[in-house]
Amino acid sequence: MTKRIIGVNSNCYHGYSIEDALEGIAAAGFHYVELTATKGWTEHVFPNQSFEKLCAVKDKMEQLGLVPFSMSGHCNLMDTQRLPDFVMNMRLAHFFGCEYIVSSIGEAHLKDNAKTGNELLALAGALPQAPFMQEYIAHNFVPGHDVLLMQAGHTTPAHAVRITQAGHLVVRTAEGEREVSFGEVSLRMQQKEEGETV
Repeated sequence: MTKRIIGVNSNCYHGYSIEDALEGIAAAGFHYVELTATKGWTEHVFPNQSFEKLCAVKDKMEQLGLVPFSMSGHCNLMDTQRLPDFVMNMRLAHFFGCEYIVSSIGEAHLKDNAKTGNELLALAGALPQAPFMQEYIAHNFVPGHDVLLMQAGHTTPAHAVRITQAGHLVVRTAEGEREVSFGEVSLRMQQKEEGETV
């Protein structure tokens, strides 16, 4: 049977400290946590925090028996000025050993940076020239893996093929290849059955 992870996003404790959030999550009986690093909203962990602070959070999770399996690192990926923030969030996720990082193409909480309609489409054309785009493509671990594409309440088995120069993910499903580029999309790595090679 495939192991299923049930975790809690620390943003459930928005307005509380990360220490309070972790203690509450552990007290509720959970073992997995998605750390929140959302600029201007919930900065439970954040790239500009001191190494000492980040290590203290890591030690706290180990003490409580919590596994940081995911990072909520929401940035507007359509805004070229926010791409460096997302790169830093990826590095932060690596520091904590998170297997996943969640983001979006819209700005959820920074009102000054909210973009809609044609403004979003205009920004999309600038992405290939954005600094850090090549680093984002080079360090993205998703291509080459089987994934579950979860969008609009539907789950579709797919194979992640590549990241385009515009930063979109190309997936192959039973219906063929398509780019995942609009709306927040959740990806989950498929577990191999026992005996299969990865």
